Amino acid sequence: MKFGSIVPRLTVGRLRDAEHDRRRVAVDFPPGATVEDALTPSYWAHYARTLRPKDIVEIMEETGAWEGQFRVMFTSNTEVKMAKSWVVDYDVDTEAIEPAVFDRYDLAWKGPVLKYAIMDKTSGAIVKDHLYPKGEAIAALKQHTQAVGA
Repeated sequence: MKFGSIVPRLTVGRLRDAEHDRRRVAVDFPPGATVEDALTPSYWAHYARTLRPKDIVEIMEETGAWEGQFRVMFTSNTEVKMAKSWVVDYDVDTEAIEPAVFDRYDLAWKGPVLKYAIMDKTSGAIVKDHLYPKGEAIAALKQHTQAVGA
């Protein structure tokens, strides 16, 4: 600190309960939406008047591929600028399964009720559904292919 410089002081009213200063909201992101989408200001156009600076937005991608926490930094009538606090990537790699398995079976997200499903490409039938997260679906696909000898 330089000689004679004045340090800004905390004045009355600067210390308050956080619940009066910001909100914490949760968002279920649609399947396939990315962190980059969350950081795109125009992506939030429909919520620009709902969110306020300092709000904390917790995002969980519907398929369970990732989740994160973001801070609202700025809002306008059509944009919301976010800053990333943290992101955890839960997406499981399907490389552990033999590529030939995917000639006969497909692992598909079927929505928030059925979740992940194993689909038989030859008949179009659902072999098994309600698998969540993706790691469980991959394990079930491995188990099924071993059981049928595919």
